[in-house]
Amino acid sequence: MVKRISALKKRIEQVPRNERGRRRYGRALRAEICEAVQRRRSAGETYAAIAADLGIAKSLLAGWMRDYARGAPVREVVVTTEAAPAGANGGKKLSLRLPGGAVVEGLSVEDVAELLRAAK
Repeated sequence: MVKRISALKKRIEQVPRNERGRRRYGRALRAEICEAVQRRRSAGETYAAIAADLGIAKSLLAGWMRDYARGAPVREVVVTTEAAPAGANGGKKLSLRLPGGAVVEGLSVEDVAELLRAAK
């Protein structure tokens, strides 16, 4: 991950500054930054630490993350089944594996449907 952050930081530094000294980051680069931030946040790192590593203001990064979360593209979510105690959900319970690696276990079909409705 350190190599990825280093490469990303180099790309950020290559973005030219305007007459006021500010950089205009393209949509693709912002999306790439947000995905890297999401991975590091899921590992428990703070916005402040990530922003410092990338050389970007924390407030700018937080704003991008808010916008990214609102319009984040659909990502793959894996639903698996495993044996459960007899009588519960027809003998099966569901596990939901999220893109960041988190797993939610013991869900019913109704629980999964509600989560998917709430995600819209």
